[in-house]
Amino acid sequence: MDDAPETIEAGMEVFGSDGEKIGEVFQALPGWFVVTKGVVFPTDHYIPLAAVDRIDAEGAIVLSVTKDEALEQGWGTDPAGLDANETAADPNRAQPSPPDHRGGSHAPH
Repeated sequence: MDDAPETIEAGMEVFGSDGEKIGEVFQALPGWFVVTKGVVFPTDHYIPLAAVDRIDAEGAIVLSVTKDEALEQGWGTDPAGLDANETAADPNRAQPSPPDHRGGSHAPH
């Protein structure tokens, strides 16, 4: 899809090519958008714009793959080079633990 990234906005519904609802856009950034985990996806999915077939007349995003195929694409990982300043902070999402720089054994004390 050659539409500009700003065409995709948070809250838009996302469907597979089979017409099955996948979820809603949480965030759109250049080159990809995030569909948050929920009933269909066990984790957040970072869907590339190249996977978008079209935006239909109702403003819903239709992917070029089915719902089941979307689950198998490996889109559950942040794209390489993601700038943390570009993403919205969500207090409900788990944050990675800071590294332990105390040295010594990694076993619990």
